[in-house]
Amino acid sequence: DEQLMENYKSGETFAFDVLFMRHHGRVLAFLKARMSNRRIAEDLLQEVFFKLHRSRHLYNEALPFMPWLFSITRSVWLDQVKK
Repeated sequence: DEQLMENYKSGETFAFDVLFMRHHGRVLAFLKARMSNRRIAEDLLQEVFFKLHRSRHLYNEALPFMPWLFSITRSVWLDQVKK
């Protein structure tokens, strides 16, 4: 995953597709467990990966990818809860 993020940062868009395919199920399960509405959870899933896309330049390859992804996921979820 860390190498895929490096590839994605370098402009290889296929790496994003691979990361999404690997992790969207886990992210969606996290969100569905915390949201009563499946549609909202699916919208938040899109927001998580959009935020990953927008902040890809901030990713530090020396750190594991999954905690970074789930910090984004938690942030998106908390933003929704605050609304």
